[in-house]
Amino acid sequence: MTTERGTYEQIDGQYALRFVRDLAHPIERVWDAVTTPEGLAAWFPCRIEGDLLSVGATLRFVFDDDHPEVDGTAGGTVLQVQPPTTLRFSWEAEELRLLLEPHGQTGCRLTFIDLMPEDYTPGAARTAAGWHVCLDELSEHLVAGAGTAPGPEPTPQWRARYEEYVADGVPHGAPVPGAD
Repeated sequence: MTTERGTYEQIDGQYALRFVRDLAHPIERVWDAVTTPEGLAAWFPCRIEGDLLSVGATLRFVFDDDHPEVDGTAGGTVLQVQPPTTLRFSWEAEELRLLLEPHGQTGCRLTFIDLMPEDYTPGAARTAAGWHVCLDELSEHLVAGAGTAPGPEPTPQWRARYEEYVADGVPHGAPVPGAD
């Protein structure tokens, strides 16, 4: 399992979290894992309703009852789809970009970007830790066919990643679920 940390930077004039993962799996397999309901269920933090493969489609991000800190659903729109290399969609005020390119003999490189508005930056370390854990689960899903989307309570793995991002200077200060 890869554990490459993300970076906090500016992309296209916006604050962003950027993760790059080199995956030893064909691009088509990774594409399925990041665009199908079955694949997303193994790593994405909520259920996505809507057609991720149709530009302009309305999306709903649905959190189950295990996530009381989230108010039910959020909305978004598919902004760009170029199978099997590019998926961009909004999630409320954020934009997620998943970019795939061939890498090595048979693998691919996933670049995952979360563009966020300035008022979201106090939660950047919290969000970075969350995406880091999600991407670890994606890697596990690709290797073992397993993987579990993160639950509502911070795990020891999440807490360790959060502390690393804070130590790296990623903005923090937003409430942390489960913190005393």
